[in-house]
Amino acid sequence: MASAGLARLHGLFATYKPPGLKWKFLRDTVETQLLKGLNAGTPPAQEQRVRFLLGPMEGSEEKELTLTARSVPSLINHPLDHVTREKLDRILAMIQGSHQKALVT
Repeated sequence: MASAGLARLHGLFATYKPPGLKWKFLRDTVETQLLKGLNAGTPPAQEQRVRFLLGPMEGSEEKELTLTARSVPSLINHPLDHVTREKLDRILAMIQGSHQKALVT
């Protein structure tokens, strides 16, 4: 089942449960088939951002630095790189607490 078809369902659909079939078996079968359909689709293309990176000038023997524009992947919507503001604040508070403890001792 394509993800476009799932989007049209808006989370609602009807199923027929034959007599004698357990509800849990029907539910598990429907969930499995929906997940297989979602996983079979191609993932959306990763967003790109333009970043200006500081680096050495190409072809120059001197240590001159220059800004170059590069297209890099945006990790904002990446499932493994999502850090909320609350999580970041907790991490910073923990680091600051350990620094204060190191200064005291």
